[in-house]
Amino acid sequence: MRVVALFRVSTETQADKGASLPSQQAAYRALAEQNGWTTVDEFIGCESATQAASDRRVLQQVLACVRDKAPDAVWVIEQSRLTRGDELEVAMLMRELKERRAKVIINNVVRDLASIDERFMVGIQSLVDRAESERIKERMGRGKREKAKRGKKNSGPAPYGYRNPPPGADGRGTLVVVPEQATVVRRIFDMAATGKGDAAIAAALNHAGVPAARGGGWGKSSVASVLRNVAYLGTAASNIWVAEKGSRNFRLNLSNDRAIVVENAHPAIVDRGAWDAYHNRPKAVRAKTPRLLSGLLYVNGTAFGGDASRGAA
Repeated sequence: MRVVALFRVSTETQADKGASLPSQQAAYRALAEQNGWTTVDEFIGCESATQAASDRRVLQQVLACVRDKAPDAVWVIEQSRLTRGDELEVAMLMRELKERRAKVIINNVVRDLASIDERFMVGIQSLVDRAESERIKERMGRGKREKAKRGKKNSGPAPYGYRNPPPGADGRGTLVVVPEQATVVRRIFDMAATGKGDAAIAAALNHAGVPAARGGGWGKSSVASVLRNVAYLGTAASNIWVAEKGSRNFRLNLSNDRAIVVENAHPAIVDRGAWDAYHNRPKAVRAKTPRLLSGLLYVNGTAFGGDASRGAA
């Protein structure tokens, strides 16, 4: 039997634990030797099975191999590695394998998709796998919400200026100040309060040789993210970015229905005075050419820099 092998894990952590990639490879090769299978190709991936099949790069590579090389079967160590996706995607996947007469080997059990009974068994197991996946996601989401309500960091990297104690350590989830980075954060707010723009602040930090969060250079967006992050006030906030309708942009909304905001969740780096000095400063006038009298001189009732003919008698 000519076989294509798929070795897949959902996370980088799983790659070395449990049904790790090396253990999957070892299991397959032992079975291939025992059963006299010929390996057409092997594919290795670290991606979630709950993604749509069309978004799963390794699965698409397997399907391309099935189309090009017409193997007799596709091997996976567990069916969930193949069919825990969206119902429609799984149905289309099973249909293509059936039409190309490719069986599915789950560890050492061969499922012939040409058989109604075998397709039924695969279909039932895929429903069970998807239900379990949804339950896991629901439990994880509930756990994250409970952590957020206690002011704990529940996902993603810590903001520049802070660190999150490692898993299992005391205080995990409560941000700890990194003194040398905290000094940079305060410097950014001080420069912003004097009227410097994001690009000018980034240039000043780069000129001074101050490394950014991941050791690279500062840019406008990295400075802006610091200036808008309420974490520096000691506030923990989740679900505060809301998608704008008809756009891929998000806007900060601390009062939306899903937002969870906890004050004094961790030590502040910036006091309220410094925060307000930046966020309450007058907005700069945007003009292609600098105009020294903008906002001070009016002509025929129109601010200087506008169209003075408007409102003219």
